Amino acid sequence: MTGLGVFRAIRQAGLVLGKDVSMIAHDDVFPYLNADNMFPSMSTTRSSIRQAGGRIAELILSILAGKPIADVHELWPVELVLRESSGPPPAER
Repeated sequence: MTGLGVFRAIRQAGLVLGKDVSMIAHDDVFPYLNADNMFPSMSTTRSSIRQAGGRIAELILSILAGKPIADVHELWPVELVLRESSGPPPAER
């Protein structure tokens, strides 16, 4: 949803998304916000919300069982899906 606000602000500033400014949003799996159908199509990252939700539940249970919060951290890989909203930097004017 934040990406939509940025998308709109870029247009209101008179900039061209993918040419003047590049944008990559997270996450590409929401059925009501199809990044392919936007204009220009939005570059995104893709990861499994279902898997993340399950893992978060497991981590909460481990904290409730006494695991120190400082020991709870993970880094998950994401897939980068490049579309029209990202491109090379503009040439100097």
